[in-house]
Amino acid sequence: MTDDDSAMDIKSQRRRRAARMSNQNTPPDEAKLREEAQRGLERETGGQQGGGEKPSEDGQAPQGAEGGEGAQQPPDPNEMMKAQLGLQEKAMADEAAYRKSQLDLQKKQLDKGSKAEGNAPTLFFVFIAGSAYALDWSMGFSLIAPLFRALMYFLVCLFTYLLVGRYFDGSQKKGVMEELFFLWAFAFLLPYGLGLLQKTFQLNGHMPSLILTFAMPAGWIFFLEKGPFDDKWKRRIGALYVVVIVALAIPFIFNSAQASGLPQVFDAYRPDYSFDDGWEAWKASVANMKISFDQMVTGILVQGSGGYYNEIVTEVEEAPLGVSLGGLQPSSSEFAPNQDVEMSGTLSAINIPSNPDDYLPDDEEAIKINLYCSAQNKEPRDVVEGEITTDYYEEDGELAEINDIDVLVQKEDQKLVNCKFEGGKLDQGVRKITFNARFNFKTWGFLKLWFLNDEVKKATDDSNLRNIGITEKKPRSHSSNGSISIGMSTKTPLVGMKTDEDTLIDWTLRLTNKWKGQANEIEKVIVFLPDGLTFNDNCDKFEETTVEADEVALLDEDLEVEYSPYKLTDQELRNLKDLKTYKDITCLLRVSGGDPDNILKGKTSQGLFIRTNVYYDYTLEATGHASIKRPDGFYVDLTPDKPISSDRLKCSASHSQFRISQIEMGYKIDDGELNIENPILDDKKDFWYLNIPEQPRGTRVTCEAKGTLDFGLVREAAASLVEDGATEYSMQEGSDTVLVGNSPPELEIEVGEAVEEQEVIIKFKVEDKDPEDSVKVRYWYEGDYSTNQEFIECENECEIIFPADRAFAKDQVTIVAIPNDNSNFRNMDGKTVQKRFTFRPKPLAPEGEAALT
Repeated sequence: MTDDDSAMDIKSQRRRRAARMSNQNTPPDEAKLREEAQRGLERETGGQQGGGEKPSEDGQAPQGAEGGEGAQQPPDPNEMMKAQLGLQEKAMADEAAYRKSQLDLQKKQLDKGSKAEGNAPTLFFVFIAGSAYALDWSMGFSLIAPLFRALMYFLVCLFTYLLVGRYFDGSQKKGVMEELFFLWAFAFLLPYGLGLLQKTFQLNGHMPSLILTFAMPAGWIFFLEKGPFDDKWKRRIGALYVVVIVALAIPFIFNSAQASGLPQVFDAYRPDYSFDDGWEAWKASVANMKISFDQMVTGILVQGSGGYYNEIVTEVEEAPLGVSLGGLQPSSSEFAPNQDVEMSGTLSAINIPSNPDDYLPDDEEAIKINLYCSAQNKEPRDVVEGEITTDYYEEDGELAEINDIDVLVQKEDQKLVNCKFEGGKLDQGVRKITFNARFNFKTWGFLKLWFLNDEVKKATDDSNLRNIGITEKKPRSHSSNGSISIGMSTKTPLVGMKTDEDTLIDWTLRLTNKWKGQANEIEKVIVFLPDGLTFNDNCDKFEETTVEADEVALLDEDLEVEYSPYKLTDQELRNLKDLKTYKDITCLLRVSGGDPDNILKGKTSQGLFIRTNVYYDYTLEATGHASIKRPDGFYVDLTPDKPISSDRLKCSASHSQFRISQIEMGYKIDDGELNIENPILDDKKDFWYLNIPEQPRGTRVTCEAKGTLDFGLVREAAASLVEDGATEYSMQEGSDTVLVGNSPPELEIEVGEAVEEQEVIIKFKVEDKDPEDSVKVRYWYEGDYSTNQEFIECENECEIIFPADRAFAKDQVTIVAIPNDNSNFRNMDGKTVQKRFTFRPKPLAPEGEAALT
């Protein structure tokens, strides 16, 4: 080995040692990159020669290569410098990429730690909200309402957390506390603030609760987002929330007013609608939305058809013609179950005049409005009729108090209407109350057509229409106001008439239900055509009619034009039944070839009217809602409330706010002694109950209970501060009494073999729970053989004979029977226990054979 080789090896060893020392302070990936870069540098600087020999330090070629053709030329210093710079730039780029990846990894770890730190107050909030809700439930609210309120808590908190949380940095302590304040404030503030708004502005119902619940946090979020607030002001807003929270939370948790018997301020404002009630209100809203959508679609179709169906209403429409019900309000925001429920509104009506020049009708042109109201209980078929009260007869010094009332409206009139339901008839919850106003009404409309000679029409363009007296190129239909509007159209508003042939006009009549009500019946549709204009022969939808002189309304006396009336046929009227949106009636009108001169009357053009009157029976509907809720307190209930002798009674004791820790319950029959029983606590621990065996008719059953309320530790401590202590207040007692009524008898019918021309034996089997009753069966026949009602005494079993002379082969005979006991206390009409049996006598068979089937 030469001196040059030794020097080269020493340099290589130094470079490798320096690389190893550098690798000790860099990650493995970077060390690998450096090592590869070093080997590449050695290859570039050392060149390649057989055996791997490198040039000497003085630049001479290795031995054995001098003078040969393949001798290696010494490397260019500039090229070596470029190679070194390129490798250094690559190493620097790789190092920068590695540093960036390390920074990204550290940032992710920091963010993860920040989120973990932000989750801690969120979990603390969940614990606080859950504890508050548990305390809320322990105060005695019903089962469904708290579950619904819990769902609202969760949705509001989630909604607020997702939207508000993005404005605060979870890694900063101040931001975390502000986030917690906002979440906590919305969880506690909304139930009370919403209740206060509902109480103040009478926003009864589920939908206002839902809208306000989500609108309030959205408003604050917008306020914070758009407002130029720095951290200092945000902290002040958070401090304001803390003040509100403390003001609400102190009486909520440490409410000693309840222990002293005073009413709870915030409970009075708290909305308490169950999920079922909210669902009913939601369905009503959806129904109204559907009606509005149908009307919108109708409007779209009108515009899509060119707009010629869309009537223009005359000056009369500017007056509120027709009937309207509005301003429905309950007399109280909440009603007790045994309290009369009342809802009032305003009935406004104005009749339509026969003469369009009169703003109001004559006195004799009055309309009759039939008013009635009803309420929907929880069961779909349980509809309760209300009692209507109006001020219609106030000039006579008395009110009309009947289930429905007829009001004659003369000229413009406005009445106060009131609907009342007796206490106990409506179920608890939010009940839908419906007012109905049924009335007869008339709507009239007209469409103007311009008639001219066909040759004149061809020679006339749009610019000189006024020169020949035509003021409207495309006249539109006009209509008076009313529940059903009239629209008429024709594709040829300018009718060019020929003298040598008939002129046909395509004419359409559209009737539209404009109001949110029901068209019970379209009584008649009268179309008045001017002389010279008739329906074409192929139009079978109208027929000529005669009307009274005063019904031929709106004659064009100045034009000396008379009208011929046509009525819509009965078949077409049936097609208009239950008019929900609109209905089109299309026919061809005809001007005979010899009639143009009669229509023009010597003029170049003539404008004539097609007039239509529609007479109909309409029911207008308006709805409101009333909340029925039992006041807070201790209650003893016997169910069913109207028992019969076959019913088993159940007595339950509960408190609307607190649970009952200990209780003593018993019942007594009539004026007998109290039978103390061991009550049972239901699975959900909401109430105590005991079962009472069946009792005979006429028995008076009374259930009594004495219970000790469980206030919980906080309330017990607060109640101990009251002067009288909590012992007397925690003891509650109550009772309930029912009278056992009559049990209707049960009936079974057995029909023996029925053969033609033979008697048929029919047996009645009766069972009555009241042993002292005597039962009569009322029966009759229907079908091919029918009779009047007859009675037969029937204690346990009785039979009647179907006559042989009425037993015809294959006749269908139905026996109908109703059992009646001597009290008829229940099922007086017998509908609920009515029994029916149908049979057909078999044909007679030849002698020696069985009867044919």
